[in-house]
Amino acid sequence: MCSSDLPDTVLDSVLRQELGVSEWSQLVARVYGGDLDRARIAALAPLVLQAAKEGDAVAMSVVDGAVLGLSGQIAAVARRLHADGRARLAYSGGVVVGSSLLREKIGRQLAAQGCIVENAPLRLAPVLGAALLAWEHVGVKLEAVAVDVLAGSGRALLAET
Repeated sequence: MCSSDLPDTVLDSVLRQELGVSEWSQLVARVYGGDLDRARIAALAPLVLQAAKEGDAVAMSVVDGAVLGLSGQIAAVARRLHADGRARLAYSGGVVVGSSLLREKIGRQLAAQGCIVENAPLRLAPVLGAALLAWEHVGVKLEAVAVDVLAGSGRALLAET
């Protein structure tokens, strides 16, 4: 922990073990010293989520902060798309897709913001969905068969997300 008078947490122990350090100061030095790249830090997310599920207060605080940020972005996009408080939402990415805790918290936070989401299956890779929205924004509406072709060709992109 940051101070010797604070108790160890599940998250503290798990992160120190995963990163092979024995002291909190070593963990901080690895994160802020550039020893860990962004991908390695991001790969720690499942450990944070598991610690939160186990009731670790620090991990729950980290998760709650992420939920506030993500739900705020989702609500902003829904408002920009004139969703009138309702939106279809397809999750992508390993962390969100792999965590029911995160998805449930995001849904509750969105509802608290007045944005009701219907979970939908991910049909297109996010980049292709964004392209469809851009085309629709300028008045180009693709026929269903064209969207099906995009969905079929975008499976490789989905495998990467």
